[in-house]
Amino acid sequence: MIDFKGCLENVPQKGEYKKFRISIEGYYYWGDGYRTHQDYEDFEKLMNLIEDNIDSIFETKYGNDITFAHRNCTQLISTTQYCPVYIYFHPMEFTGILKENDINNLCEFVSSASQRIGRKDIEVRLASMEDTYHLDEGAYINLIYQNADNIIERVQNYINRLSKYRRNEFFNSKYKIHEVGYDFAKTCRIQRDFGELHAIAGGYSSNDPDIVAVINIVEQAIQKGLITNPTVTLKVYARDTAADELYNETDNYTNTSYIAKLLPNGELDLEDLTKNMIEKGWLSEYNPNKMKVVETESTYLIYVDCEPTEDNEYEFYVKKETL
Repeated sequence: MIDFKGCLENVPQKGEYKKFRISIEGYYYWGDGYRTHQDYEDFEKLMNLIEDNIDSIFETKYGNDITFAHRNCTQLISTTQYCPVYIYFHPMEFTGILKENDINNLCEFVSSASQRIGRKDIEVRLASMEDTYHLDEGAYINLIYQNADNIIERVQNYINRLSKYRRNEFFNSKYKIHEVGYDFAKTCRIQRDFGELHAIAGGYSSNDPDIVAVINIVEQAIQKGLITNPTVTLKVYARDTAADELYNETDNYTNTSYIAKLLPNGELDLEDLTKNMIEKGWLSEYNPNKMKVVETESTYLIYVDCEPTEDNEYEFYVKKETL
């Protein structure tokens, strides 16, 4: 995963609302749903109590901006854009955005109301509470595009750290590029005090505006050559395996450094490498059948059968440094 934390600069001040999650255990079970009809009826009683007492639960008086919308086993408070308050009611958890005091009051009310209807087994706790920022969707997307250079830099640094095969996988897979958008959402998403309801509930979707924006930034950067497979500086050492002797930097004819070429698939361009070896006098001809390459994290090990005799094998150490 690419960590984009901190890559957004010039973020506005925090708002007065908090994103929250209240965990509720006992009415509904992951994978099972309601285990008994009584669990279903009790949760409905709880929701009725919340709806009847909404004005006393919240210190903030939202007035007519709040309405209840019922959807199967979940219920949602929806509001106008002037009242950035959302609550997604699910029998396992309540999630959304409220002012901090109202969050604590709602948590306490769920606990006490559950006991009032005879459910002392219900466990209620405030699982998380995060700051939010007063940004509408347009301002949020503009902020992301203003920080495109930082996003591109994080992606390039990530690619530079990958092995050759994983780099190839990144460039050749649309799915891998799309994962970058999800990485951004998971590590750098700004919680806003109004926005998409599924985002408030804690999920991630390919239609989320920040995910779409980051994918577009990365795809355009690749097309413009701003994100690439890294160029590699190679310093070559040769070993005569028959004599078990390593030629080092003091041997003028066995040491050099230059910019190697990588093929579009990320493989080392052996033909280009061999051409340089021939120019240095290390090899007399290019014969790919006589060359074997083993890549490690920091080197390419190249084994070559070459002159002066077919029995003499040279081992070239090619050290990599990402520019």
